[in-house]
Order: sequence, then structure tokens, then C-alpha cells
Amino acid sequence: MSVTERTDVLVIGSGFGGAIPAYHLAAGGAKVVILERGPHLTAPDFTHDLRLGSYTRIVDLVQGDGITVVAGNCVGGSSVVYFAASLRAPGFVFDRRGSLGHRLWPSTLTRTALDPWYDRVEEALPVAEQSWDQVPYPGGLFAAACARAGRTCNPVPVAVDLARCTNCNWMLNGCHFDAKRSMLLNYLPAATAHGAEIRPLHEAQAIAPATTPGYRYRVSYTQRRRLPAAGRCGRDRGQDRGAGRGCSGHPGAAAALGSPARRCPASRRALLLGQRRPCVHR
Repeated sequence: MSVTERTDVLVIGSGFGGAIPAYHLAAGGAKVVILERGPHLTAPDFTHDLRLGSYTRIVDLVQGDGITVVAGNCVGGSSVVYFAASLRAPGFVFDRRGSLGHRLWPSTLTRTALDPWYDRVEEALPVAEQSWDQVPYPGGLFAAACARAGRTCNPVPVAVDLARCTNCNWMLNGCHFDAKRSMLLNYLPAATAHGAEIRPLHEAQAIAPATTPGYRYRVSYTQRRRLPAAGRCGRDRGQDRGAGRGCSGHPGAAAALGSPARRCPASRRALLLGQRRPCVHR
């Protein structure tokens, strides 16, 4: 049985690339639905072990041509499993050129142009920097080795609540103490506070041009029946298209992610994305 729904914006994935535009679009008044292939877990669900079925249910290893990516596979995406380093790309990165001499980045993208956006995200997460008294022993040892070699070393800015952090070194498993500032603690709760709906265990299958007048895309997806052991990292064109819409405001901390994702007996659905705001049809 298939069910057709309609929404303004459909975001595929709930990590950094999905949660941030989802918040801004929802805050701007758009009806937003977020599909996430993995489960919705919170701090008590994250474990400090390497057993199969614990961390493997929220991590996916994507092997590409010349690159291997460890990606998140849960609500919050890779923000749940990354190591919280929050660095700003140095200016020379944007000046790099390819083998034909062409600039690899668009000319409008520079470190100076991105600094205001870095400021906004660092405030929203937020980002902190450890003092040397707070840096764990291995970090201090590395810094001492750098000093002996005549090099400098600075603590890395991290999206971590330093007062709550225990330096447990289980970043890959999700933070059991809610110290790591993943999307679970800022942009996603703020998005749901503005009416966005997060649907965990929902996997996009196909994106095609819509046949319904007034809509741009038709997305087919399935509702998973059990916790997955693998995931996918990707970005929806509709999500990229909406990220540039101007919307002021700062993600507030909501108490929870909102109401549970809707359930229905249908295992396959289709969602139409458009420029207007129709009702949802079931």
C-alpha cells in the first residue's frame, strides 16, 4: 500500500547538512519533514563498549574511490559520532587550484566571507576551547613533543560542554553524558519547536520530478521495521536549495525532539515537494 503526502521541504538526513537548513526553513514558516534512515537515540542509549549491535547501529563505514568515510546512522547523523573538533578552514584552502589552474572553490567563497557564518554556528552549538589544564595527558604529551621539535601546538576548539565532559574517549559511540553538542541538543530540537517533523527509520529510495502541478520533486521512501546496522550519507537537492533562504534567529534549546514520528501500516510512501503549502494527505 502506498500513501502520498505533501510538504514544502523534505530534508533527507538529520546530521549537520540536514538539521541546520531544516531549522532555518521551519523557523521561516515552511512545513518541513526530515527523513532519517537510522534510529532516534538519546544519551542513555549510548554505550561505552565495542560490541556489535551497540555502536554499529549508529555508525556506517562508506568506502568510496580513494576515500573511506565514517558516517553517522541515527537521528543527528555524524554529529552524534564525530570527535567534536570545530575548526575553521584556513584561508589558503579556498585558494587551491586544480591541474588546469582553475580555482577549486567558487570565487565568492573565502575564509573572510564565511567567518560570519562560522560565528553563527559556533554560537548555536556552542563551541568552547580547553585550557592546557583541561587537556588530557595524551594531548599534553603531543604538545610537548611539538615544542621539542620547534613547533607550536594549540588546543582544538570543540563543540563540547567542558563542565559536563568526563574525557571518557568514547566519542564514536555517542555521548552518554550529553556533553558533546550534537544536533540532538541544538538545531534539531529548535527545528521541531518550529513545527518540523523528524521521522527516524525512514529511508529515501528515489527522487524524481513531480507530476503534480505546483511541485518540484517526488520522493519515494520506505519505513524501516527494525534497527539498521548500516547507513548512508547524502544530501538532498531540495535541502541545498533551501539552505540559502534568509531567516534570522538563534536555535534555542528545546526540552525534547518533539512528538514521535508518525506511524502507519504502509511500508512505502511518496512525498511531494512544492513551493506552496497544501494539506498532508494520508
